[in-house]
Amino acid sequence: MMRSTKRLSVWFVPQWYPHEGSIGVSGVFNRELVKAVSPFVDVRVLYLLTDATRRLPYVRWEHFIDEGVPTDICRIGISPVPKTSRLTWMWMLYRMIKKSLKEYGAPDVWHAQDDTSWVVGHVATGMGRPFVVSQHWTKILKGALPWHEKALYRLVFRRAAGILTPDREAEDRYRAYGLEGKIFWLPNAFDAKIFYPGEEYREKILVHVSGFSPQKRVGDIIRAFAMVRRRVGDARLIFIGDGEERAEYERLAAALLPEQSVVFTGFLSKPEIARWLRRARGFVYPSRFETFGCALMEALACGTPAVTTPISGIRTVVPDDRDALFVPVGDIEALAEAMERLLEGRHSIDTRKVAEKMRSSYSYEAVGRRLYELYKQVV
Repeated sequence: MMRSTKRLSVWFVPQWYPHEGSIGVSGVFNRELVKAVSPFVDVRVLYLLTDATRRLPYVRWEHFIDEGVPTDICRIGISPVPKTSRLTWMWMLYRMIKKSLKEYGAPDVWHAQDDTSWVVGHVATGMGRPFVVSQHWTKILKGALPWHEKALYRLVFRRAAGILTPDREAEDRYRAYGLEGKIFWLPNAFDAKIFYPGEEYREKILVHVSGFSPQKRVGDIIRAFAMVRRRVGDARLIFIGDGEERAEYERLAAALLPEQSVVFTGFLSKPEIARWLRRARGFVYPSRFETFGCALMEALACGTPAVTTPISGIRTVVPDDRDALFVPVGDIEALAEAMERLLEGRHSIDTRKVAEKMRSSYSYEAVGRRLYELYKQVV
């Protein structure tokens, strides 16, 4: 008897996802994950997008094909009733899922992310279908949930066929926080056709890529680079990204650095980021908290040596001390010294070897196959 060759169908319901009009990098890692697994399963994205500039009953449905992936976005306004926005969001997500079930039929596997797991888990359990949850929110890993959300996550963790986390040390934090479940390590992914090593010659440039949140410690980079400039006067610092803190960091840079020595590019496409990385002599990423460190992974994949901090999420990407320069969080003098070493090539990092490690562990092919095996395991 011939076995069925039907592909698994998966619905991915993210909490964050890049969309038309979005600014910054929120949810980009989710899109990378979808692109990684799409060659192996039939995946559909359902995304509920809250428009903070509009009020209910504004609802707009959008359907399009994103690089071969069917994608449905439901845009809604915020609730006109104070303190009911979360309940409204949950109700609208439930309606979106029910509408999609009626239109497309049910998937074999549901894939939720963080808060969407509350609704997705309820629907999937009621249908007798497995669901998995990507857990990326630092609020959960830090144990900063209010009591009612903690209760919801306890239920989700027990019911889910798998909790997928990019942080290898997350399970111990979950357990300490009273969250028990089946934990699987699933790293973030990158496109090896975009992020790859370039020429050996590099300009005297250091690059940082992020959404400029406080945990990235962008101020430390600026203060350290002010020290570096006194010794390497022709070096430049390139900040790629955007966010609420950008204006503050631009003011700090204007006060401490010569105008021509620092550039804030704003948000750039992945190919544009990769081109900057292949030009640079170093990547600077002194975070105080990370669940993984996608920007660091992409920099290393380009053969760009990095200085970063030895925190758990970073150590998932770079477990070997020989593959990056490490400095303590908040140590500006140590950061400045490491930045200078990168600019002058005074390090022993085998950048080609590190880039190959990134490709073999975190490329679309590697992560997509890993996620596919997880889906097969839970069905």
